[in-house]
Amino acid sequence: MFVLCLSRDFLHCSLRFTEFLEPFERVIQPEELWLYRNPLVESDHIPKRVMFVSTHQCGLVLYPQLGI
Repeated sequence: MFVLCLSRDFLHCSLRFTEFLEPFERVIQPEELWLYRNPLVESDHIPKRVMFVSTHQCGLVLYPQLGI
């Protein structure tokens, strides 16, 4: 319990400290700009059958564990 309180206090103090720092503004270099304009995407399509089966399997696995 002591370690938990100590870690929470440390986290609280560090977050309060960073609250008042200047915001960081990242400069995107021209060499990497094309990555943001043209992201690498192999396929956005997921077949309906795969999506249906995966969602039902996740429900069958998680609901008994959560006690629902």
